[in-house]
Amino acid sequence: LIWVFYTVLKKVGILSPMQVAGMSTFLTDNFYSIIIAPISEEVMYRAVPLWLAVHLSRNEEFVPTVVVVSSLVFGIHHDGGFRSIALQGTGGLVICALYLKCGGLRGAFLAPLTCAIILHMSWNSSVILLATLFR
Repeated sequence: LIWVFYTVLKKVGILSPMQVAGMSTFLTDNFYSIIIAPISEEVMYRAVPLWLAVHLSRNEEFVPTVVVVSSLVFGIHHDGGFRSIALQGTGGLVICALYLKCGGLRGAFLAPLTCAIILHMSWNSSVILLATLFR
């Protein structure tokens, strides 16, 4: 996703040669936020709790509670005060909905996890790219 943005911005002349040279530094500096964090957070806050909720309840009765609690804990984990908790918690609700829509409610694990990770990586990449461009 970053390389798509990079190519478009380079084509329209927004990126200078110095910014282009710094793109590899940008990627290495943000590797954790773009790759590692989405994978670990989606396993920790979505896949495991929702998989357990679906498999431990007969009628998915625990799923709504797990969605809300995991989203709230996800927001708290980002440690940015109430505003961050509200923003990240809402993002967590959206990713939970995607996880469940992609097969998590039927007990699948890998396909919904992949969907959630891709959305999370895309979000983090977009936020970092925009923050970098508008510094």
